[in-house]
Amino acid sequence: MDIKDGTRVRVHMNLNRARRGLADCWSVTIGGKVVGYVERATIRNASPRVSNAGWRRIQDSGVRAVYAGIVGAWSTTTPNTDGEPIRLNPHRARDFTHTDGTTYTGSAFAVFASGGGFTAHQ
Repeated sequence: MDIKDGTRVRVHMNLNRARRGLADCWSVTIGGKVVGYVERATIRNASPRVSNAGWRRIQDSGVRAVYAGIVGAWSTTTPNTDGEPIRLNPHRARDFTHTDGTTYTGSAFAVFASGGGFTAHQ
């Protein structure tokens, strides 16, 4: 997958690919269309996008679904600093959260790799 540096993207975990143990479990979306799946990704000026209606459907039905993602500019470079782990669990909180439970509101970079979450870099 060849995405031009700076292209606005949305990244979210593909729950079905992750459940099957596939390494490339991150879905990359451009303009509302999934353009591919990657094992690693970095985006600049990252900010969370969460659907309240999608989260409520999960709460009502108990069925997992993608209701949130991180948007930003695709980056071909990765920051060389340690990042803070960010997670999303719709049964604990509606939003992405830091390890201390506070809400993640965005970061200079978001780095997606294996492990079920991503790291935020300032």
